[in-house]
Amino acid sequence: MPTSAFAAVLRTHHPDHVDAQLFLRAINDTLFHVGHGEYQMSCAMMVFDVPLGELQFANGGLPFPCVFSRSTGQTSSVASRGPLLGKGSQFDCTETKVVLKPGDVLIWYSDGLLETRDAAGTQYGWKGLSASAQRNGQLPADQLCAALMADVRNYGGNGAQEDDLTVVVAEYVP
Repeated sequence: MPTSAFAAVLRTHHPDHVDAQLFLRAINDTLFHVGHGEYQMSCAMMVFDVPLGELQFANGGLPFPCVFSRSTGQTSSVASRGPLLGKGSQFDCTETKVVLKPGDVLIWYSDGLLETRDAAGTQYGWKGLSASAQRNGQLPADQLCAALMADVRNYGGNGAQEDDLTVVVAEYVP
């Protein structure tokens, strides 16, 4: 259902008139009307204008992506809030726009990363993600991704992973 809704937006709208909220609203509409609230999912969407470095982000129940600035060594979040898709007939979320600078790194991850716990039960959280990004942020994107995954797995130790771990790392190169 979500794939069909996504494809329908691409078929019925000119690329210049597509934004992240439009995609999420279309997916929500399909899920809600087919499932009558029975099917719900988290989902987020980014639309990226590569020449301008402008990122539009709309969110339905996922953690905020992280941006690591290689020029300053700082991390920031791309904050956007919205409900799970399929929960209701209306889908309202905030859409955030961020302009990336050349060399900035976008880190998009599943909630399982933040929710990984150490032996004492403390979550890895944003603090762990941010610290790892700052320690490893100068690595190429593929190596940074591997370092983040190794760091969170090391943090969790021998404990069972309760949720999926998904990480996508992309460097902005205009």
